[in-house]
Amino acid sequence: MLASCLTGFAAVVVTTLVPPPPLVVCRAGYQEMERTCVPDRMAVYLRCLEGAGGGVVHLQRSAAGADRVRVDLSGAGGGLALRGDGKATVNLARPGEAIKRVSQLLAQSRAGEQCLGTALARAVPAGDPAPPAPRDPPRVKTARLETVDLTADRCPLSDPCVGLKRGDLLHVALTQSGYATVYLQEHGVFFNQGGRVISGEQDDVALSPNTTRGDARPVVALYIVTSGTRITGTQNASSLESLPRGERYGPIYLRVDEPPAEPAGRLVALGAER
Repeated sequence: MLASCLTGFAAVVVTTLVPPPPLVVCRAGYQEMERTCVPDRMAVYLRCLEGAGGGVVHLQRSAAGADRVRVDLSGAGGGLALRGDGKATVNLARPGEAIKRVSQLLAQSRAGEQCLGTALARAVPAGDPAPPAPRDPPRVKTARLETVDLTADRCPLSDPCVGLKRGDLLHVALTQSGYATVYLQEHGVFFNQGGRVISGEQDDVALSPNTTRGDARPVVALYIVTSGTRITGTQNASSLESLPRGERYGPIYLRVDEPPAEPAGRLVALGAER
């Protein structure tokens, strides 16, 4: 009788219920990735890389600051190739710069360029609430190309600033919340950069001069148009004969450099053993 009771007792299985991790809720303009709130454009870019390369993007909060995240490109093989170890720490508060930093981890490829272009050209969704119209129109506080502050006095036609390359990031900061669009004037017409409108107080825009290798270091004029209301006429697929209405910043003259040669280095397939 005792042996029977002991046998029955030994068959009892005790299950401990482990509560699920708390739900991650991100504010408007952000998406959840690996329990981290990531800006929409950054999330679009990272998921595009996963789809193009067949790998996995890992995110880990960095001790360097609240907005710093460690990005690790890894996973199982695919059509993208890494340059180096595929790891970088980025600042999510500057999504344009963060996207470009991650793109520097990859060898040049059509798939990688398509993901980069899609992310940097991503416009503010139509459903997002518009910023309140200020009483005075916003103006450009800072226009910085990589590390150089751009002003009309610093970059006149007689002595243009040098070093513009396709894909360089222009950081635009406004005096207050509003709208802004960036244009390059070439051959007498204007091309909106990225086909998008900056909404808020600051953002990054990738510049794409429509020059070819046959042009001998051409000079282009940069304009930024700001307004307290949404700006129309922002398609970059066709040229504009005149700038849209708004406050104009510029012209700022920039000399276009030839695209740099691909640096030599060991290329590692995305997801391959390292």
